Amino acid sequence: SNGTYTLSTGYVGTWAFESNETKINWDKGTQYNQVFTLREFSESKIDATFISAFTGQNARWIMIPN
Repeated sequence: SNGTYTLSTGYVGTWAFESNETKINWDKGTQYNQVFTLREFSESKIDATFISAFTGQNARWIMIPN
C-alpha cells in the first residue's frame, strides 16, 4: 500500500501508487519528487524506469527491499 521508505543513507521519504499501480510517485510535493514507471513490482524486487531530474536522461533502477 502507499507509505514510506527509508534509504540506506538514512533518508526517509514517501511514495504512492498512480495510474492503476503502473507508476510510483516518490516524495510528491518535495524537491526530490520523481515518478517511476514500474516494469516489475514484487516483494523481492522493484524494477522501474524514469527520467532523471538531474540529467534529463532515461534511467532504470532495480531496487531490492529489505
